[in-house]
Amino acid sequence: MTEKSIEARKLAWDTLDLIQAHPAKLDMNTWLSQAEEDEIGQTVVLEDLTVGCGTTACFAGWAVLVAGGQLFADSWGPMAQIGGDVDTVPRVARNLLELSKEESLLLFHCRVDELASQVERFMGPRP
Repeated sequence: MTEKSIEARKLAWDTLDLIQAHPAKLDMNTWLSQAEEDEIGQTVVLEDLTVGCGTTACFAGWAVLVAGGQLFADSWGPMAQIGGDVDTVPRVARNLLELSKEESLLLFHCRVDELASQVERFMGPRP
């Protein structure tokens, strides 16, 4: 594990806190899922994390949102935007969290009951 910046560590722990406060909004099986009113190809911008709109995301998706980014679906699949940069959800989250590809695969695809221990493993103690 490479040493992460305080900003990356804070983002990871803030994301975990949000997920633990709203566990129904976590779905580690998908980068982004919205209630049935949205379809692939239609832009989905998620702003309010606390409303009961049926929005779920995995740890990577929530990290992007906590960092102030937006998630949307297009023909390429779930995408993320931070400022003017647009890329896939896992790439944006991996960069924000300063994870190697191997670390991101383990963190973004772990079981829900392993999430807290994986955050500590890859990000270090809470800043």
